[in-house]
Amino acid sequence: MPILGYTKFNFLYKFISRFIDLLPLPNWITVETPYGVMLMPKSFRIITSKFGLVESEVKEFVREAMKEADIFIDVGGGYGYYTLMASKLVKREAVVMVFEPDPLAFAVLQANLSINNISRVKLYQVALSDSEGLIEISKCTPGANKVIANGARLDSILKSEHLNVSRKTLIKIDVEGAAVSVLKGATETLKQKPKLVVELHSGEENIESLLKNYDYTIEHPSNYFLIAYE
Repeated sequence: MPILGYTKFNFLYKFISRFIDLLPLPNWITVETPYGVMLMPKSFRIITSKFGLVESEVKEFVREAMKEADIFIDVGGGYGYYTLMASKLVKREAVVMVFEPDPLAFAVLQANLSINNISRVKLYQVALSDSEGLIEISKCTPGANKVIANGARLDSILKSEHLNVSRKTLIKIDVEGAAVSVLKGATETLKQKPKLVVELHSGEENIESLLKNYDYTIEHPSNYFLIAYE
């Protein structure tokens, strides 16, 4: 069942995106967001980021979860919006881990952290999955298609870093349709019931049934997101 206003929003999104495409702006723009300055590609995202409207349906949940998080894991960090948010909201002793396999997005993410003088972040140019080795992923850069990246399981990375997640841990996943693989590579992690925010893409309809096997409570704040917690 579509959420109320979905059709209207979809039309507005396409209209504004087309309008932005026609503006005589550089392909990459520096934007002042509520959490810091970001270099971003010219897209609808520059408006939502500028005014703090990114993923508004899960914003309050993410903000409150970050404030009490012992670990924040950003799977598909993109250009760093949530990383900048975490730098403002998580406790000083909390661990922030960001995974972004797209080479261009990773370079921009590094630049955005440098611009904002953020250093207490563990960065990984890795595609989290259910297996190790090289895998093909979708790129988040506009106009791009596929890239080969190093794959790794979240369980293995956490073990190598000697980190233990808890119910206070927050994991945000936005991996262009590969969330099931990420979760299958985190079976030991899921047993500890970290909070999850998953951006849904086509073909990810079975995520809910997978998480229910771990006794998660599931909420769908919109067609685009799933929230899971104990």
